[in-house]
Amino acid sequence: MILRAMVDHEEPPAPEALRAEVERLRAALQRAEARAEHAERLAALGRLLAGLVHELNNPLTAVTMYADALASRNHDPSEREKALAILEAGARLQRLARELVGFARPAAATSSMIDLGEVVADALALCRPELKTAGVTIERTPGTAQALGSRESLVQVVFALVSNATQASASGARVRVTVGAAPGEAWLTVADQGCGMDDAVRARAFEAFFTTRPGEALGLGLSTAKAIVERHGGRITLQSAVGRGTTAVVVLPGR
Repeated sequence: MILRAMVDHEEPPAPEALRAEVERLRAALQRAEARAEHAERLAALGRLLAGLVHELNNPLTAVTMYADALASRNHDPSEREKALAILEAGARLQRLARELVGFARPAAATSSMIDLGEVVADALALCRPELKTAGVTIERTPGTAQALGSRESLVQVVFALVSNATQASASGARVRVTVGAAPGEAWLTVADQGCGMDDAVRARAFEAFFTTRPGEALGLGLSTAKAIVERHGGRITLQSAVGRGTTAVVVLPGR
């Protein structure tokens, strides 16, 4: 490095080399400033979205709850169809809001030993409107596991995986959720019966904003889930084949 040579009292660098070094340092500074500005904008976006979601959450919950009740009790096919459309739209708005907040402002992880079965139950409660409108059934395999992590963050992971599996499934299909444990580890899987992915899609599945359903999703669910799992010291993988469905596997530190 030219600056080190100057400090070590070696032969002074040529003016051209010095100018090149100055330009290199200026470019590095500009990149650092751009990263800092991007981080600040992302933090501001996160604060804005968190406030927006907080304000929208109660009315959206009321909309989906009443639409669900109307769909269940109304025997007029046309009126029931309208209620289901409202329910689907409300559930989609809730999902998109959670994806945006999770991406822009990840929850701080306060780690403790938590029951993955309870995490799954919380996530499925949030997924209920989407599961109902999609006509998808959840099949939970009995099992227990204690994982080290943040309950709120891991609920978000399971919600994203189940939501993704639901969107890939046809009406009448099942999504299977399993939890288990091994020495020092806890794991969960979410398996669907959807169309599956080819190698090219699977390789990009965790990229932010990548989606095979343009106009229907932001493509942030899996990327956010991966970031959360990795912050927990875990790993997440996808096993998939075209026409054979997809299984998401999450492995976390455990007992």
